[in-house]
Amino acid sequence: MSDDSDGQLKPKASPHLDNILNSLKEEVSTNEEESKTSNVGPFGGQKSMKIEERIRRQKIDNDNKENDQTLKQDTLKKLFRFLSLETIVVFVLAFLQGFRWWGFSLEQWSFRIVIGATIGQITAMLIIAVQHLFPRKAH
Repeated sequence: MSDDSDGQLKPKASPHLDNILNSLKEEVSTNEEESKTSNVGPFGGQKSMKIEERIRRQKIDNDNKENDQTLKQDTLKKLFRFLSLETIVVFVLAFLQGFRWWGFSLEQWSFRIVIGATIGQITAMLIIAVQHLFPRKAH
């Protein structure tokens, strides 16, 4: 034991214990400095809650994106089925008009309107679908 300047006896500390004590003091002071700047307690109570909240929000965001993607995929499948069916019907009409089977005959102007309107509709629907699926990002 050694005599201190106050006249009290203190046990002699080993260098290893001094290193541990110094590292603990540094850790406590670092935690105190972080808690002053980030409103987090020295043991990270609020920080772990913030991390859990961020994880929960990220999961919700991922679920929303997945649901949005599924909805878009289902809608596009239905759209393409409809457009395919419509295209088949127009080809059948063109075939019947060309060969005049079963007495089928449309006037020339009405046949042109049907074909033109169908091509315009399919083009417009595909443009809208592509723009909706792949929106341009704002710069």
